[in-house]
Amino acid sequence: MGSISYPKIYGEKPLNTTLAFLSKWSSAIARILPAIRNIRVMRVWSGYYVVSPDKSHILGRDDEWPEGLYVNTGYSGHGFMMAPFSGYLLARNILYGEVPKDMKPFLPDRFRKGKTINEPMVVG
Repeated sequence: MGSISYPKIYGEKPLNTTLAFLSKWSSAIARILPAIRNIRVMRVWSGYYVVSPDKSHILGRDDEWPEGLYVNTGYSGHGFMMAPFSGYLLARNILYGEVPKDMKPFLPDRFRKGKTINEPMVVG
């Protein structure tokens, strides 16, 4: 397995998949889960996760933003899974001005108000 390098598109962090990375990562995981020490790796790839500063998604709009600007982002690789429900919540917000209770913690104004989410279970 060789190195596949892609252009740097986000600052100075390149997309690299190397044997050195795989070795370091698998050693760390094997210390946590010794039972997987002898599993075989079939493929490895790299990519970016879309994450917010507090590692949780952003859903809705901030009153300080331009009228009509809404976001539904930051699902860290789980967007396809979350899209039906988050889309439903955002549609209700846009159409009826409702802010459903499941949407409230993820409003974008949480950063300005200092109400960020402590998300300890982030992989990546």
